[in-house]
Amino acid sequence: IGIAIAVAFIIICFISENPLETISEFVLGPLGSKRKIGNIITNLTPMLFVGTGVCLIFSANQTNMAVEGGFFVGAMLASVVSTCVSLPTGLHTALCLLAGGLAGAAACAIPAFLFVRYQAKPVVSSIMVNNMCLYVGLFVINHLIRDPGAGFLASWRFAETSRIEEMIPGTGIHYGILIGIAVLIGGYLYLNKSKAGYEIRTVGRNVDFARYSGIQVNKVITKAQLIGGFLAGMGGAVEVLGMYKRFQY
Repeated sequence: IGIAIAVAFIIICFISENPLETISEFVLGPLGSKRKIGNIITNLTPMLFVGTGVCLIFSANQTNMAVEGGFFVGAMLASVVSTCVSLPTGLHTALCLLAGGLAGAAACAIPAFLFVRYQAKPVVSSIMVNNMCLYVGLFVINHLIRDPGAGFLASWRFAETSRIEEMIPGTGIHYGILIGIAVLIGGYLYLNKSKAGYEIRTVGRNVDFARYSGIQVNKVITKAQLIGGFLAGMGGAVEVLGMYKRFQY
């Protein structure tokens, strides 16, 4: 990152008429207002979920790219639950997050199964799953929960009982950031302070040693990918319920 920034500064010095002002805007611009800082944090929020999920998967020495599709279908299924189910505030949100997590886990389960059962490399199958998730999600929006009066491709408006409220007015920062931080801490503790996390790390570092030690390697690999997909799907649910009033593409 430091090298990239240094190269950028050098290029700016050659092409800008006022390089110091340009560099200052480049570095300090994103911190210039409350709204800009809010944008940084809101963009960070979904990465807490997806990043934690990917870390769990990578720790098992797997490369499951279906977390992207899991994020998308997680947002989609959370939208279905939000628009089609009536529940009290809090419980409705929790059900949406659970549904989003399960959708993400289902997306990552496909490459995991293909690897465990047929030794199909997940880096290929998971990218194919992403396309499947995209078109399944678009089908659901188009044919099941589309609002014909919206004027564009979008779902019905989310129920207020399911939405994640804004935490700091005027910034876009919502309470999903707190859930994301909890997921990050929980993911760290699970991976580094639990027996299950130790099994994941052992499989990732030396699968032969793990198998020799009695660890059920296929079960551990599958579990890591399911948890990673669940967190990605939950991140999609948090993103759509915290940032938008309807699912739109």
